[in-house]
Amino acid sequence: MVALLHAISSLIMKKSLLPLCSVLALSITFTSCKKDKDDPQPSKSKTELLTNKYWRTTAATIDPAIDLFGTGTPTTNLYAQYQDCTKDDLVRFESGGVYKEDEGATKCSATDPQVTTGTWTFNSSETAITTTISGSTSTVNITELTENTLKGTITENFGGPVNYTITVNLVKQ
Repeated sequence: MVALLHAISSLIMKKSLLPLCSVLALSITFTSCKKDKDDPQPSKSKTELLTNKYWRTTAATIDPAIDLFGTGTPTTNLYAQYQDCTKDDLVRFESGGVYKEDEGATKCSATDPQVTTGTWTFNSSETAITTTISGSTSTVNITELTENTLKGTITENFGGPVNYTITVNLVKQ
């Protein structure tokens, strides 16, 4: 850019209009062809946001509150009840519908496999993910999905009259 300004000022000093017009025309041509660095990147599909990365749970709540251990004290914070060996577990949604649960760095039981594999699918509107692993199926209704965050809800009934809503937050690892 400095060289261009210097060339323009030299031409002005020489009072030559034709070379000045040529330099200006060239500079406009080259700057108009330059790619704009502020062009927005195309947005990723929900499949691209979800797949081929590991996710770790960072929060889990339940509503209404539940007395998990029969102590008479109901809780809504399920994540606080997780053992450390569960807090490092990872999940992975791979292209082609492969779902994996990884025990992470610490296993709760030494005999558990490090990785368990199943399947996953989106519903037709890509607002819910259904996973099937070892014959057990679960559906998470997505409330937020970004490059780094996956949030959703699961409705469960543990055999009584109450339906529970479990809200989970996962982050990309």
